[in-house]
Amino acid sequence: MTPTTKSPPTTLSPTAGSTGLTPTSNPNGTLVIPTAGTNGPSVMSPSTSFPFFISPALVRSSLEAVLGDSTFDNPSSPQSRALDWILNEDALRVAPTDPNFFQRFLLATFYLSTTKYQPWLSCNRPDPGMGPECVYRKLISTFPDEFVQVEWVRWMSATDECRWAGVFCDDFNQTRAIELDAQEIRGEFPFALIHLPFLQSIRLVRNELYGTIPSEVSQMNELANLELHYNYFSGPIPSELFDMLALSRLNLGDNQLTSTIPTEIGQMSTLRNFFCFDNPIDGSIPSEIGNTKFLTFTRMHNTRIGGTLPTEVGKLAQLRELWVSRNLMAFTIPSEIGMIPDMTDFRIHAQNVTGTLPITLFQLQFLKRFDAYDTFISGTIPTEIGLSSRLSEFRVRGSLLDGTLPTEIGAAVGMRSLWVHRTLISGSIPIEICRLRGSRGLVQLTADCKAETPDEDPKVLDPFRCATACCVHSVNSSSFECDNPAYGPTAVPDPNTPPPTPTPMPVQRTLNPATLRPSTAPMPVASTAAPITNAPFLLPPIHVPIVDEEERWTVLQSIISTNEIVSTSSSAELLGKPLSVLKGQAFNTTASPTKRAASWLILEDQKGRSGELPWRYALAVLYFSTGGPNWTRRGGWLSPAHVCEWQGVLCSWPFYFKSNWPALDRIVSLNLDSNNLTGESSLPEELNLLQDLVSLFLSNNALGGTLPALAIGSIPTLLYLYVNNNQFTGEISTDLGNNGRLHTLFVQENNFTGDFPLEFCAMPSGSILRLREFGLDCRLLRCFCCGGVNPTPCF
Repeated sequence: MTPTTKSPPTTLSPTAGSTGLTPTSNPNGTLVIPTAGTNGPSVMSPSTSFPFFISPALVRSSLEAVLGDSTFDNPSSPQSRALDWILNEDALRVAPTDPNFFQRFLLATFYLSTTKYQPWLSCNRPDPGMGPECVYRKLISTFPDEFVQVEWVRWMSATDECRWAGVFCDDFNQTRAIELDAQEIRGEFPFALIHLPFLQSIRLVRNELYGTIPSEVSQMNELANLELHYNYFSGPIPSELFDMLALSRLNLGDNQLTSTIPTEIGQMSTLRNFFCFDNPIDGSIPSEIGNTKFLTFTRMHNTRIGGTLPTEVGKLAQLRELWVSRNLMAFTIPSEIGMIPDMTDFRIHAQNVTGTLPITLFQLQFLKRFDAYDTFISGTIPTEIGLSSRLSEFRVRGSLLDGTLPTEIGAAVGMRSLWVHRTLISGSIPIEICRLRGSRGLVQLTADCKAETPDEDPKVLDPFRCATACCVHSVNSSSFECDNPAYGPTAVPDPNTPPPTPTPMPVQRTLNPATLRPSTAPMPVASTAAPITNAPFLLPPIHVPIVDEEERWTVLQSIISTNEIVSTSSSAELLGKPLSVLKGQAFNTTASPTKRAASWLILEDQKGRSGELPWRYALAVLYFSTGGPNWTRRGGWLSPAHVCEWQGVLCSWPFYFKSNWPALDRIVSLNLDSNNLTGESSLPEELNLLQDLVSLFLSNNALGGTLPALAIGSIPTLLYLYVNNNQFTGEISTDLGNNGRLHTLFVQENNFTGDFPLEFCAMPSGSILRLREFGLDCRLLRCFCCGGVNPTPCF
């Protein structure tokens, strides 16, 4: 449907047909229809019967004032059918004067416009005689698709529209988010959603939407999140999208979009995430991208983009992830890369990259992954690589690098994967690199340490037999031979297989909108996972699945040993032990919580994604340490679902908080308040593995022992800590303030003793924290900063 006006959705024209009444909009953007015989608008609750003095013609003309004069010309259009339904069929009987009438009409229009050719996968409009309940198939992972069952409510049922599956509203019943992934939704972009004035997030991933993305989306002044990846959209990326006031995340990956990346991207002051991967877009990366000062994550790989990598990327001070691989670009790595302080993931592989590796690359203290394989990079590996203590994956296979492997690689203590085969590198693998193997974490080391013939020496010698795969040196060959494993029967990752990448660009895909077909999706598998209602904006992290139990065990031991706090906690009992010690321990109630958690994670858990392992382990230890089976709310815990779907776990702030935290795929909050957590020993120190945690709510439980102050206080992002109304003992340690950021601390109604640390007081000097709020048992604890500059509630 093409509107006849581009005015903002909440602006109504002052015409209402022949009734002499004028439709208006109230300050919050809802549709207001005056009623005859009154001095103002009539507002009615959804349960109120229709006022018969409001004519359908007035309702229609009021809607046309917003949607366009020709909106209802076709009686078979989704708009006409939605209006007929809400006036004549909807059993909820929402009055036209109700503030939510317009919202309900728009959502019904959206549903009807996308079910013309086929129903959705789940929670469709009820047939006559059916109740509103449905089982929603929620996508939890892709390639292959995996779903869990969630009890929800059908669309266009006789219930509040805020309860319909995939609809998320605020406390005022205003639609804030639409999240409907992999629901076989077919049709053009749902134009009706543009007129929802408070909508902040649209997530319609992995559906069958086609046509162009309308420029009118830019009129959505509240929209912060637009995720349309894995659909069939075509045409250019509308430049008007970069005029939006609140847009923070734009994901258009894996469509059929053409043209170029608009230069207007540089004028966005709010954009943090931009993804256009797997599209046949061309042109070059505009230098104006350097003006998007808050850009944090961007993936522009597997396209037809050419040109160079602009030096202006060095101005992106908050950039953490830059993927520009598998394009048609030709460039050298700009030294300005070293000016991006937070860069963690940089991928430029499989294209015409020349020149040498700049020293500034290894001065990035947070760099974790660098992929430059199958390129023309030459020179040697700089010795400065030893400065990259967090570098875990360094992949330069199939390049023109020469010289020898620097011993300084041994100082990169976080290294897990090192690909240096099919290069011109010679010499020997230094003992310093070999010492990274085993519990230090290096699980994949591939080099040209296999001789091409029995009469020749290999290009790279491996005197300590620490390579996991030895390859024949062959720079020019498109195929190469590797022994994997290099020595012995132990299986290791195949070095011939590059890291997982999205499906190759589907430039020739076509979809015939007129093709009717029934749903062929398999029946869902039952799951105990509870529906998640607190984080509709998730983008689960993309991590390599670790299927092999031995490898998962090695990775977990590496996670434990490389964490300064956890390596000295009860988890230390797992270090250096064979996998056999875990057999059957998950169900052994006499085993330690760490051993039970490790047994579940390695032997029982079906989701061995590498990036989730620290979180799943930490949460499992907490579960077994605090009587998890007896918790009041434990939906999803220890299920195959992503940790972000476990009840009480929040992985992204709702967009209406306008949060500056970029952690859209990290655990930022754990809320287990009033949840029957028990335990006479202290909280597990493994909580320190939740390194992005912002808030921890453990109030009103029965937790005892001393607080693991060092483990909790060393979480760098922690701002809020609530442990009041428990049974904790001991003194409050200054270690709780180690991160220097904690500003809310509630510890009242416990059995703490001693003095409240003077260092926590908001004083001109000598304080390590400036707590804004804290609650104490002032009858048990002496507090020298209660009142005065920072008044504190005493209990």
